[in-house]
Amino acid sequence: MNIASAIAFDTAEREYNDAWNAPSSTRFELPPVDVNKVLKERYGVSPGQTLTRAMIWDMETKKAWDPLTYIPYVVSQARSWGRTTLRDGSARFCRSSLQRGWITSEEGRVLEDVFVS
Repeated sequence: MNIASAIAFDTAEREYNDAWNAPSSTRFELPPVDVNKVLKERYGVSPGQTLTRAMIWDMETKKAWDPLTYIPYVVSQARSWGRTTLRDGSARFCRSSLQRGWITSEEGRVLEDVFVS
């Protein structure tokens, strides 16, 4: 059994919650969004299409692995590697990207240990 297979999504979730609650971490939470309303306002699809939760989740999992394809206005370089399926069925992989900042438009290297449940 390798080290990665002993890790489960709940471990990543605990680490996330610890970081979220740590006073030394930066917390940033976007307000809830009506996804179908925003997409309808910004994109034209013919014929009209209402997106389901499953359709959005499928896109999000693909975007997690390949953010450059899905959000090129934020990411200018991206590489993912080491995809592993964990014992609870979730996926874990590493990702390196150059991303534009939230506050300023400066780019910086982002290294991530990604968990997708």
